[in-house]
Amino acid sequence: MLDLSGKVALVTGASRGIGRAVALRLARCGAKVAISDRRTAAEAEAHLASQGLLVRTVTNYGLPDHLRITIGLEEHNRAVVDLLADFLKA
Repeated sequence: MLDLSGKVALVTGASRGIGRAVALRLARCGAKVAISDRRTAAEAEAHLASQGLLVRTVTNYGLPDHLRITIGLEEHNRAVVDLLADFLKA
């Protein structure tokens, strides 16, 4: 698998189809992935929290539709990718 550790990717149209597949593959390869979706950060935060993952909003930085997720271990990164994939399916 390609190692994209330390790389950052922005994927638009990540809620379905090719965009979703690209975002998931990039994340599984270790890239930090920012995705664009029609739903709000609050909806994503609620979904992630319901699955036990706590994230931070960054509204104080003037980014009301963004979330900050800090991940340390690869297994945790994969868990976040899977949870976000579930959110995007809904």
